[in-house]
Amino acid sequence: MIKLALILMISLVASCSTAMKGTTVPENGTGPGQTGTEQPTAPGEGPQTPAFKAFSFIQMSDTQLAFHTGDASDFLTDTLTLDTLVRQINRLRPPFVLVTGDMTDNSTNKAQLAAYRKVIDRVDKSIPVHHLPGNHDVGSACSKAKVAAFEQNYGPSKFSFTWENCALIGINSCAIFAANPSSGDPSAEAAEIAEEQYKWLEQELKAAQDKGARIVFGHYPVFVKSISEDRSTNNFSQEERERYWKLFKQYKVAAFGCGHTHYPYESSYLGIDAVTCGAVAAPLGKGYRGAELWTVSAEGKVTHKYLSIQEFVNLRSL
Repeated sequence: MIKLALILMISLVASCSTAMKGTTVPENGTGPGQTGTEQPTAPGEGPQTPAFKAFSFIQMSDTQLAFHTGDASDFLTDTLTLDTLVRQINRLRPPFVLVTGDMTDNSTNKAQLAAYRKVIDRVDKSIPVHHLPGNHDVGSACSKAKVAAFEQNYGPSKFSFTWENCALIGINSCAIFAANPSSGDPSAEAAEIAEEQYKWLEQELKAAQDKGARIVFGHYPVFVKSISEDRSTNNFSQEERERYWKLFKQYKVAAFGCGHTHYPYESSYLGIDAVTCGAVAAPLGKGYRGAELWTVSAEGKVTHKYLSIQEFVNLRSL
């Protein structure tokens, strides 16, 4: 009996050893019930939420109080229009607002400056407002003194910040235009500002390469309809157009947003959108009073649409 029991015990041990060899776990961690692509779930891990959220913001341009009224003290309509837009901003609550230049028609008119400040200061304090200079703010020569006066009234003349997965960069495009004007003498001070700014812009774009999207803003269009359009008071010189668009292409800028023309227009070159925002003030040509609504998806896709003031009033949410 003892001999039989020993034989049975040896047989059982051998069977268990064979079974264990048949279920050896490979080095990649795969075993029964696992596939080669599965990995153990660490404590606390589960379905991942997107790292970034989609968002929308508003760009307004050329609020230009007293534009085309023929009277420097007549800016009631422009003020009321701006006030309506500010009310919608407070209701819709974008994370920030951009104003791309020409806040008043006359930068030295104290009444115009006070009226603009009074209305724009009604934007809820939780919504930052970033200003960029227009030609009516810093003059056709864009001197250092004029830029300093602008910064005293409105803050920095250029900006760079990130929201979610998007880098937003604002430049003083007036300096670029004044350094190579469509008529008249070039401004040496503007040329100095523009060259220093170009180096800064390149650094900011380089630092933002890890972002899902990059958008640059200014007052003057680089061009409105075509990169090869005739030179005018509405665009950069051909040399500067190619220089800046090459830089934008190198760093995969999604769009350049601007104003100045008082009518909205959209074009594209080398996959980069050229977005000209219409005016809050009196429009020109086929323009109408409004502002640009920009949206950036969680993945970094940039879209934009120009809306009239009434369309903003009718908009339920961003």
